[in-house]
Amino acid sequence: GNFTPALIILLRKPWQRMHSAFWNYVHYARHYGASEDGELRWANESVVAFRQCERNFGTDHCALSFESLSRENEEVFYHCDQLIK
Repeated sequence: GNFTPALIILLRKPWQRMHSAFWNYVHYARHYGASEDGELRWANESVVAFRQCERNFGTDHCALSFESLSRENEEVFYHCDQLIK
């Protein structure tokens, strides 16, 4: 028959995704420093920014529209992209 999937889901541990992103997308290491400390600063900044967004707007809104909800969110380096994915 003619099967068209409606939804494809890929599961991955969030910390593995963030770790891979930090070391494979050069803009993170350039901004925070190519070190474990730089990775930790980036991860902490992303989590703190997302939690603040959740307090202000709720989880669903932040996951779908993070950078468009406030100027503060828009200014977060790469808008918590890897945390949200």
